[in-house]
Amino acid sequence: MRRVSLSVCGVSAVAIISTLLIMPAQIAGAQVIEEILVTARKREESLQDVPISVQAHSGEDITQQGIIDLQMLAPYTPSFAYTPSPGASDLYFMRGLGTFGSGVHFEPGVGQVFNGFFSTRGRLGRSALIDVAQVEVLKGPQGAIIGKNTSLGAINITSNKPTDEFEGYIGAQYNLEASEGYEVDAVLSGPFSDSFRARAAINYRDVDGWVLNTPTGEDNQQQKDLTVRLIADADLSENFNAELMFQHTDYDRHGKARMPTGCQEFGPFSPAGAEALGFNCTLQASNHTLDMRAADAADHAAGVTFNSREPFTLENDFIGLTLTWNLDNAEITSLTGQFEYDISDNFSGDQRDVERVSIENDENYEQFYQELRISSTSDGSIDYTAGVMYFDGEMDMTQTFHAVFGSVGGPFGPIARHEFASSQTESIAAFGQLDFHVGDAFTLTVGGRWTDEDRSGQKAQIPGAIYSLPSEADTALCFSGGPLAACTRGNDPVNNPVNGAPITGAISESKFSYNVSLQWAVGDNSNLYFTHATGFKSGGFDLRGGGNIDAFVFSPEESANYEIGGKHTLANGSVRFNWAIFHTDVDDLQSAANDPVIIQQIVAQGDASSDGVELDLAWAITDNFRFSFVGTYLDATYDSFIGSCYAGQFETGTGCVFGGQQGPVAIGTQDLAGKQMVFAPDWSHVLGADWNIPVGSSLDLGISAKWINVGSHFTSIERDPLGFQDSTDRLDATIALLAESWEVALVGRNLTDELVHNFGNATSLSGAMIYATNIEETRAIALRATFRF
Repeated sequence: MRRVSLSVCGVSAVAIISTLLIMPAQIAGAQVIEEILVTARKREESLQDVPISVQAHSGEDITQQGIIDLQMLAPYTPSFAYTPSPGASDLYFMRGLGTFGSGVHFEPGVGQVFNGFFSTRGRLGRSALIDVAQVEVLKGPQGAIIGKNTSLGAINITSNKPTDEFEGYIGAQYNLEASEGYEVDAVLSGPFSDSFRARAAINYRDVDGWVLNTPTGEDNQQQKDLTVRLIADADLSENFNAELMFQHTDYDRHGKARMPTGCQEFGPFSPAGAEALGFNCTLQASNHTLDMRAADAADHAAGVTFNSREPFTLENDFIGLTLTWNLDNAEITSLTGQFEYDISDNFSGDQRDVERVSIENDENYEQFYQELRISSTSDGSIDYTAGVMYFDGEMDMTQTFHAVFGSVGGPFGPIARHEFASSQTESIAAFGQLDFHVGDAFTLTVGGRWTDEDRSGQKAQIPGAIYSLPSEADTALCFSGGPLAACTRGNDPVNNPVNGAPITGAISESKFSYNVSLQWAVGDNSNLYFTHATGFKSGGFDLRGGGNIDAFVFSPEESANYEIGGKHTLANGSVRFNWAIFHTDVDDLQSAANDPVIIQQIVAQGDASSDGVELDLAWAITDNFRFSFVGTYLDATYDSFIGSCYAGQFETGTGCVFGGQQGPVAIGTQDLAGKQMVFAPDWSHVLGADWNIPVGSSLDLGISAKWINVGSHFTSIERDPLGFQDSTDRLDATIALLAESWEVALVGRNLTDELVHNFGNATSLSGAMIYATNIEETRAIALRATFRF
């Protein structure tokens, strides 16, 4: 039924677009739609002049809808999906393609740029979108200009900058239903002198979650988040400007927004056994996780425990210096940035209210970034951008897997598995792009980036006593206590490999990414373009695997995109209509699946492709009423990929190549070639309307509504039916009373109260075969007040 309604909507959208293309140049009462400026190609350009598929979200819209991170922004961006998974990395999918697998060994193929500074780590999507001017979602490879780890796209975030006049605001918000609690934020900006300006922004949230934790009666995920940003901007001379930025983020969260969604037959496990353990084997908006754990081994032996409530903390600091020299016909820009974070992530692997499995992740990351570039500023027959970049990053991770159940020498424990991993990256690049303007109608763009990269990685693993630090004596348990007691054995050719010695690897490679595009200006208000672009994501190290030396180093991911599109400003400037048709190929797509034998992730690579159509329409029908439509059709499939079987396949034998059994766990693989990618709905769209109604001489009533439809798709790489998400329809709406210096708004998200699942996986660690998924925010209603000065 939903597919029919979507088809009707698609036909309606085509009808609207057809009407716009033939409508007269002047519409009574229509206003000129605002121009959107983007910096997707490292220079300020009109969105309508850029031969890239870009969806831009203004800071005003982001604030109006109460959006504070990429997870909340993703539903407004068809073709883009973001999932903050449990474990050690978050998931980014663009146009149905992305890296599936939670672990520090992966970096996303969708890069992030903040005020010009690039970073590779996936957890940065949780950073607050406070006081932002614009978020640009760049679709398709961006390797030539932005660089590595943008094989599928990039997120370009620009904050508001210091102002020449004094201004600021104070805002407070109280959330009802989901995310119940409060949020406060404030901004102060202005000049200290004619040549020196500064801006300070702060945001604090203290809210509950939306998934009931049945043992505690609390709602997961509870959040206490603080973000502070300071920007100082100085004109050191008439043509020389310096901007110094500092940002601190401190996240403190408890509980996961995760719930069991079903029970499976799997070897000795059955739904009846799961029910006997207290699981409800039907879809439920609650979870059973209490995650009781001992303070240390002695306390555990005495039965003393405490409730950790699955805490997650993230602290990061960023400092960046941007220098800009304005010459007669060019601009030179230098960016120097230092970034670091510390993450502690504790979670339960069993979904039970009694302790069986407790997992602790700790991650530290440091990065230095330097870029120097020059861009032309004059209007000539050739525009250019050229530059060099240096990147140095270092990551350290530890994970301890506490298995309380079982017996020593049995298949699991009680035993702890300690993992230690690190990687180092040093990268240099030279890049450039030329725009050749051939007459008034045609522009040929050629860009390229050469990257030389050296990476090293190491992984060590040994068992030990639960809730105790590892020692050399623990290596006596290696390979004798079941799969959790498996140790790494070093591959150093000089020293004899010993139990617990690290596996090491090194990568040294050079890559060239390029883009070519041809634009045709059809009159003054329309551009047609063809673009071919390539990108790559670095190879890496299997830092979460069980210690397979031969598979420790995995290959880089490479992509190629072919795209035709159009950028049109119609109806005397009241309509903006952009479209794109694309085909993307990805070779050696990096993914990971859970190995049920060693209970660790293993890296698997394959090939994938995506074909699709994207539409982006904004229509200022009158001065006070605006209509918008953003929609995507996708056909994203694996071209070749051998993945793990899901539990139900062992019972039915459907599509699973059975490969044996270890203890109660069956082993098998399935060929996923030709199957739909994970997080790749065929259809998705956002239909919006904004209406501003004057109330008296000094007030306005603002009404905004968005209908968000996401088609059905899988949330697990194994394509487990329990991880299949049906098509969803969400309604977001805001009603606000606006004055010159203040506003009061009632904000609603997911008013249809859809239960939306993402990142699903199965576990037998509870003593039953349970499938669990993360849950996106359910119905949320907030009252917000803002005072501006």
